[in-house]
Amino acid sequence: MSAPGNTLTITSKKAVTEDVLLTATKRKAAAKATASAVKAIIAGTKALVSAIATGGWVAVLILIIVLLLGGLLCMVGGGNSSTVSPVSAEVEAYEPVIRIYARQYGIEEYVELIKAVMMQESGVQELKDCLQSAGVENPVDMEHIKLALQGYNFGNGYIAWAQGNYGGYTAANAAEFSDMMAERMG
Repeated sequence: MSAPGNTLTITSKKAVTEDVLLTATKRKAAAKATASAVKAIIAGTKALVSAIATGGWVAVLILIIVLLLGGLLCMVGGGNSSTVSPVSAEVEAYEPVIRIYARQYGIEEYVELIKAVMMQESGVQELKDCLQSAGVENPVDMEHIKLALQGYNFGNGYIAWAQGNYGGYTAANAAEFSDMMAERMG
């Protein structure tokens, strides 16, 4: 998307989607973990008061141990990382433009997701690698640029496969590679 004076490009839909979903999932998991921790603390406090009131010291001791272990797991994470990384100031600067286009396309509620996609997907280094692997000689070398862009989209493996099996890009071999990978990957 672009606006006068601003250029904004989002590429590699597959990688972007996976990374954005991962970021959104992490944020959702962090919120759920916080809510669960608060609920557990409240429930534990109620149970502790109730146990003390009835004189059940063994129950109190067990409850304290459970609460300590639960608190430790919440602080350490218990193997589930739920950290949220904010987007950079550079990406935040695009928020007004993002809001304009999100509103235009009817996805205003996805502004944070769009910013996360932008943060994750600069793609410049990967594109450079694809251009080199495909043997692109200049900006008008469309035969090799098509190969590089298809490799950028498909990820590692396509460029070497297409060069080795067909000498380069064709729409037919891109479809063949896609079918082959879909079968292999499920």
